[in-house]
Amino acid sequence: ATVCSLDEGDEATLLLRAMDAIQHESPDLIVFGDNADGASRSCQECGEGHDRTSLDLSGGQLPLLQAVLDTASTIENTTGRVVPVVVVLLHGRPVTFNGGVTKFPGNSSNAVLHHPALTALIAAWRPGPLGGRALWHLITGQEQFSGKLTQPWPRNAGQVRGAACPWFQLPLREGGLGDKYAFQEPQTALFPFSAGIIPGTRFLFSKLRLFSREETRLEQQNNVDSGMTSMTTNSSGVIDVSVTVSNEGVSGGSALVALYYSPPIVPLVMRYARWLVTFTRIYVAPGGVAQVSLEISVQRDLSRYDSKLNKEVVDSGMYELHVGDCCVTGVHPGTDAHCRDSVQVSAALWIV
Repeated sequence: ATVCSLDEGDEATLLLRAMDAIQHESPDLIVFGDNADGASRSCQECGEGHDRTSLDLSGGQLPLLQAVLDTASTIENTTGRVVPVVVVLLHGRPVTFNGGVTKFPGNSSNAVLHHPALTALIAAWRPGPLGGRALWHLITGQEQFSGKLTQPWPRNAGQVRGAACPWFQLPLREGGLGDKYAFQEPQTALFPFSAGIIPGTRFLFSKLRLFSREETRLEQQNNVDSGMTSMTTNSSGVIDVSVTVSNEGVSGGSALVALYYSPPIVPLVMRYARWLVTFTRIYVAPGGVAQVSLEISVQRDLSRYDSKLNKEVVDSGMYELHVGDCCVTGVHPGTDAHCRDSVQVSAALWIV
């Protein structure tokens, strides 16, 4: 709670009261976030004209969250009763948790996210008047989660417009600047684009195949060394992409099937390391298998604007295609820890 929203005491007093209330009984569900509808303009924390210098939870929310998780761990250690803690965020911007600053002894940046008592983190954003009912249906299993992040979350405010947020990824390619960003932070995002867990599912993507609609220009082969399917076409080609999606989990879910590409490196041309071409969703039952088809128009989807020629051009070279439900930030699939719960697949498209 913030001092502007309550009349009883200051933040320190309110934090002490809240921490005292949870010493003997940790809540299973706790809500944090920011305020977009303050009773007065000074109370509003998010919205137009209400920028912040930090993306951390405001007020005393971070130490309160730490206290809740520590209490849950204490209860489990002393009684053997597991107290799962689910954190719901009601917010209007990406949230960090002690990003870039060590407030708790022994904790690194955002370390609270790795607390053993934290069972789930739900980003609800502004869910509207029916949001409470929707969240209850999701948490109790009446409905299945399926949401994915539409933007990467930075690790701290200093990482905004950095190597991972939003999409200036050139330093991540071919070694680049290494794995460290400013303030000894990894340069990867806290949560990458399209991150989001569907409980009980484990989607595997396999058998990626490329088919040209102009068969005379098709030169498809399987590279034995890399295990990667490759194809050669020209800049006016249309490619059909086929992929198999299976679910090795215990629950059914809506699989995100997204097609990305990494363009060839062209001297003096700065391009993002990974681009989204298209995506679809398909429900896959536990133990089920589905076949999904996607399309690439080379001229439409792989071109870039050349300011000198004043037109769209398609660079020749190898375009690495990547299909999965998680966007890795580097060139090579599987290098991002957030993609470890699913198996992605890649192919190479050569344009001449």
